[in-house]
Amino acid sequence: MASMDMHKTYSAAAEASSRHPHDWGRAMAQAMSDLATQVGAGADEDNYEMLFGRTLALHLAESEEGVLITLSWTPDRPDEAERDLDPDEPEPDLD
Repeated sequence: MASMDMHKTYSAAAEASSRHPHDWGRAMAQAMSDLATQVGAGADEDNYEMLFGRTLALHLAESEEGVLITLSWTPDRPDEAERDLDPDEPEPDLD
């Protein structure tokens, strides 16, 4: 499994050429793919699986012709950054 920097914010952005949300799919997918590549750099598994179970931040900003979509993730718990996520395994109870 790849080692992730616990103090780094992983971030990726893509621009949609429309301001209508139903047109943002391709840009959203590109940003998600780029983020997965960053987070999973050096991983032996498909890098998109590294984002399963994670909480991501979404930021939308107007651009000249459309919308800039930015997805980001910061590991905020040691167990979240280093554990091998099983999509069937429930998140730990932090309360």
